[in-house]
Amino acid sequence: MPLYHWTGSKIRVHMFVCVVALTYLALVCQRLQGAGLQIPPMEVMEELRSLRTAIYSSEGEGKLKRVIEKANDTQIAILKALGYEVQEGKIQPLQPALSP
Repeated sequence: MPLYHWTGSKIRVHMFVCVVALTYLALVCQRLQGAGLQIPPMEVMEELRSLRTAIYSSEGEGKLKRVIEKANDTQIAILKALGYEVQEGKIQPLQPALSP
């Protein structure tokens, strides 16, 4: 992407954000590989970017609700590898298994 900053401080902040984003993506891919998923970083970003939400309101309730639309198998696998699951239209942390 073109850099639309002219002052040195704004350019440094932009570069910092880019490095943080790349580091985070590398950590996400490392965690996915540890879970046995061999998905390229660009595909991981596209799959997570394509998670869609729907906003609706129920009769009698003034509050809007947000739910995740149907996630595909790859998105579910990525979320699971990152420690999350889709339950009742919401992304929730995985519940630890209870030991007997």
